[in-house]
Amino acid sequence: MEKLADNNRIVTAGFGKRTVAFLIDIGIVFIASMILWNTVGSGPLMEAFGNKEIISELYDYAEETKLFEVKKDEDGNPTAMQVYSFVAGSSDSDGHDQGGYGYQLYLEHCYDSYTTFFATSPLADAEITVGEKTYTQAEFYTGARFAVDYLELPEEYPVTANPAEDEIDDESHYFRYALNEEGYVDPNAMPVLTSSAQAIIDGTNNNDKVEILGNLRSLFINSDSSSGIYVDLCNLALGQTYYASRYSGWLFNSWAALAIFYLPLAFIWFFVIPLCFPDGQTLGKKIMGLALVMKDGYALRWDGHLLHPFLIFLIVASACAIPFNILNQYISILMFFVLAVLDYMVAFLSKSRNMTLTDKISGTMVIDAKSSLWFANKETEEEYEKSHSTLRPKSSFFSEQEKAEQVRVAMEDSILDLSTIDRHRKEAAAITSFDEFEKNGVDISNVDLKKDEGEKKE
Repeated sequence: MEKLADNNRIVTAGFGKRTVAFLIDIGIVFIASMILWNTVGSGPLMEAFGNKEIISELYDYAEETKLFEVKKDEDGNPTAMQVYSFVAGSSDSDGHDQGGYGYQLYLEHCYDSYTTFFATSPLADAEITVGEKTYTQAEFYTGARFAVDYLELPEEYPVTANPAEDEIDDESHYFRYALNEEGYVDPNAMPVLTSSAQAIIDGTNNNDKVEILGNLRSLFINSDSSSGIYVDLCNLALGQTYYASRYSGWLFNSWAALAIFYLPLAFIWFFVIPLCFPDGQTLGKKIMGLALVMKDGYALRWDGHLLHPFLIFLIVASACAIPFNILNQYISILMFFVLAVLDYMVAFLSKSRNMTLTDKISGTMVIDAKSSLWFANKETEEEYEKSHSTLRPKSSFFSEQEKAEQVRVAMEDSILDLSTIDRHRKEAAAITSFDEFEKNGVDISNVDLKKDEGEKKE
């Protein structure tokens, strides 16, 4: 373990002050970057990257899937897309009557999207591989597969003509296979409610009706929109190559626009500015009264002055180092936190607890500037000590004999001379007037101290 400066004039900075100083700096850089990104980056710069066309393609795709509601402005330009929210007996977000119960509308949108968009659209993946078998769109996205995979209907179903209702009505499910015009089971038609579920909805018991309608809606989308048949199909649509590639391109362009502002600002703030100050300070360090010195307690030398801010810049830059895409849009931010915590953990786990990993690598340490005194080099320190005796015993500039003499003088000045104290007491007792004492003084040299002491004893 390398030895730090044995200097009682240096006070290392505490974790609290260092953390606040860093948060001030990173906050300024982040806020400035976001302001520039929102004013310039998300407008002209993103448009120059081709984002306008990408966003238009994404909105068109979302509308074609029949799974997303696309909002448009007065000119018909898409502005946002969102999932549908169908509730029994209510209107949609534009105030139009939904025309049916919530479950019915979800079922229609899901079935239509599965059997038309996914089965035939050129925007959907042309081939689907399950295990070792590969299917075409038309082979895979069928009504029968939708019924089995999403509504959990049995793969085996009656195929006789005019089957009895109880042969196809499964009370353990809310839906059953539909019948065609000839009375045969039609596995490729949109499933319908079972007789038992339909009877409850058509009945007069409102409590049972509300309960089953709520259960049917939850089958497609739950209260927090995190699961259900409809949610699964929305995720399936967003995972198609056409959409995923364009969304990934949009994320990359967003990252590039942000990085254009963030990385240069971080470089200037954490590297260039500290180089402009002899004590390697950023604005955050100045506000918190901190400074940077070499680990031996003297002022920064060129190597530490360059290396320390460069290492801090690398940590800060890691927050925007990896281009965003669908998979790793949060990896950069996570990497930044890991590096920042690792840097501080080295100081926390060390015996001295005053040097982070960046300090150790650069041979520096952060000190409390208001409580510390440091010099450019040893010679400067010794010149200073010549005129400041209180610091002399700490200096190697003086010989052992000179140090011993300083100690002797200090001790001699502190010896209490009792006879002198008693003499001054007698002198004070003889004073009749302070004015007279100041003007002429009082001669008590003939006072017999020993005689007075004897009188006291009698």
